[in-house]
Order: sequence, then structure tokens, then C-alpha cells
Amino acid sequence: MKYLTIFMAVGVTIGVFIYTLNFVLWLFRRKEYRGAVGVFLLGVAAVVVPMYALFFQH
Repeated sequence: MKYLTIFMAVGVTIGVFIYTLNFVLWLFRRKEYRGAVGVFLLGVAAVVVPMYALFFQH
């Protein structure tokens, strides 16, 4: 059961990150560089924080 939970959490998180990267590419094509960098950093934080909480919980 624990492995299924980890797989689902990682899968959803990676899916959100891929969706965010598509939005970043769209912003770059529209020459919205500051917005693209901000969304990218937000996407990285959205991946790092849940993964940290999932794998390093005590």
C-alpha cells in the first residue's frame, strides 16, 4: 500500500511539473521572460517540497 501511495504522489507531482513546463515554454514564445522564470521557479518548488516531505518524513 505504501508503494502505491508513493507512486501516485510522484506521478501526480511529475504531471503537474510537465504541465507547468508547457506553460513556461508558452510564456517564452510570447517573450514573457520574467513570468516564465517565475513560473519555472514555482514549478520547481511544487516538485521539491512534496518530494522532500514524502521521502524525508520522520
